[in-house]
Amino acid sequence: MLHRIRILALIATLMVAAVACGQKEGVHVASGGGATNAGGGFEAGAGGGDAATGDVAADPAAGGDPAAGGDPAAGGDPAAGGDPAAGGDAGAPPVGGGDAGGGGSQPSEGGGAAPAAPAAGGPAWGPEVVIGVHAPITGAAPLPASFTAAAQLYPNYVNSKGGINGRKVKVVVANDEYRPATAVQRCQELVQQAKAFLLVGGGGTDQIQACGRYAESAGVPYLSAGVTENGLRGLKGYFAVSMSYAQQGPMLANFVKKQFGDRAGAAAMVYSETPNFKDARDAFVKSLDGVEEYRLARTPSATQLAATAQNLCIDGVKIAYPLMAPADWLKLLGSVRCDIQWVGVGLTMGLNTVASTGCRAVREQMDGAIFFSPFPGVDKAPGMDPEFAQAVQGKNWDDIYVALWAVTKPIGEMIRAAGQNLTRAGFVQTTANIKNLGTGLNPVLSFSPDDHFGASQVHVLQAVCEGNSGSYKTIATFARY
Repeated sequence: MLHRIRILALIATLMVAAVACGQKEGVHVASGGGATNAGGGFEAGAGGGDAATGDVAADPAAGGDPAAGGDPAAGGDPAAGGDPAAGGDAGAPPVGGGDAGGGGSQPSEGGGAAPAAPAAGGPAWGPEVVIGVHAPITGAAPLPASFTAAAQLYPNYVNSKGGINGRKVKVVVANDEYRPATAVQRCQELVQQAKAFLLVGGGGTDQIQACGRYAESAGVPYLSAGVTENGLRGLKGYFAVSMSYAQQGPMLANFVKKQFGDRAGAAAMVYSETPNFKDARDAFVKSLDGVEEYRLARTPSATQLAATAQNLCIDGVKIAYPLMAPADWLKLLGSVRCDIQWVGVGLTMGLNTVASTGCRAVREQMDGAIFFSPFPGVDKAPGMDPEFAQAVQGKNWDDIYVALWAVTKPIGEMIRAAGQNLTRAGFVQTTANIKNLGTGLNPVLSFSPDDHFGASQVHVLQAVCEGNSGSYKTIATFARY
């Protein structure tokens, strides 16, 4: 083991929080609870603490972030020095994406006014269920331009079949620009303007943590693919629809030892030093002896990335786990001048746009890179879920369609399981008791009132460079190591 830990940069500012009734064919779900009480908040006993009632300290919506001691929505974005909510946002329009029927770019366009959300103690939800999705469509890069269109795949499909329990489903997408403060603002807009029934984090660990805690304070269910557990474990309304990074750490360590043998003794982890990666770092380092650590700023400079690349080679690293924004990883690869096998976990690292960009720019490093993923590659997805194959028939689709279907379809089945008398509290309580929810592409999910991290499987993707481009191929599905 290399005993020294190379600290390449200190972060000047800590980053705040970082994207059944009527079981159907191809869906396996058993649920309990089935609460149908009215109201917009969460029931006591639905699981964990509630920031809105003081069980979780430092509610972001009330002025304090547990990770960094300040609220991006109330006092500025530590990544950018200012809060778009306080002084205007230079980015994209606040909420966009159109409705499931192909409406306009704002929530009020294209499909008529969204139904009002029921007040606490009010009636069940109205005839349309809005799912609000935020993601770093810009900022983390390179996310494909197909993201907004792909988000409409599931609602368009399920609406063509009559909706869910007689309700139409609408997805509205907002760009959080890979900024926690912007994510909180976008989530507020999705709830208050678009009347979202629930929120979904499409990527970006710090943004998911920030928006998840806002959602808890607002009594809004929040779901995402598994990222950090920091600040999310114990929330009543948060559910991870795939394994968290911390849960995947021991599994990745076992995979490395099994797959690469002696080379596992020269392993490293290169990660952005946000507090929300600490649980992932701890889980992996504790599970694999001799891991050398290379710490980066959350948004590392080109100089820092180049120095890290040089040190990886000097130190004789053979296997490295990168945990950072894909754009930063690709820049790092451009400066590596030795043979390293890259392995890791994540959401956006396994997208084909990352593989194709890497294969064009840094082929020797990208070719053969392996990542655990909550969704399979395009080579396997249609054969794994006939409904997905039907939904994409005749469309020019890519793997972002796979990724978003793998998140939105199980959420749709959770809404179905909550029954006709749909309320946020009822959704939370019913989802907290769902067992063995498998919808084709997503890992099978089983939750309990005390544990909302209910996945135990991953798909495994490997980058293959071909010609002037590249993509990820699926080398294992629903795997455990």
